[in-house]
Order: sequence, then C-alpha cells, then structure tokens
Amino acid sequence: MLYKESFQYYVHEGKKLISKGRNQLQNVRYFTGEYKTSEDLWLEVANYLEQAYDMGKVEKIYLSGDGAKCDF
Repeated sequence: MLYKESFQYYVHEGKKLISKGRNQLQNVRYFTGEYKTSEDLWLEVANYLEQAYDMGKVEKIYLSGDGAKCDF
C-alpha cells in the first residue's frame, strides 16, 4: 500500500480590503489533493506558475502555510 498525504497550497496576487478587518485574495488558485510527497504537489504548483506568469519578471514569491510539516 502506498502512503499518501493530503496537502493544500494556494497562489494569489495579493489581497484587497473588503471591509474592516476582512480581506479577499485576488486571482487565487488552490492546489489540493493526495500525493505521495509534497514535492509532487510543488511540481504541479511550479508548472502552473510557469504557465500563468512570466517568471522572468516575478520579483518575489511568498510562501505561507498552516504550520504543518512540509518536506520541501
């Protein structure tokens, strides 16, 4: 039996204040599912980034998570 783990990452272009203390993510894309390793999901995210953005012009990429263990 293969061991699988559920992961979730998301990509967005920033946030917009919609009311006091409440923000909305702009152009968000979620990646989630069961993968053998977190690297498998990161490769899916990287492929999306390459297709959706001109990575030569991207100056920063921010990573955030829920504090769960991640082996990247």
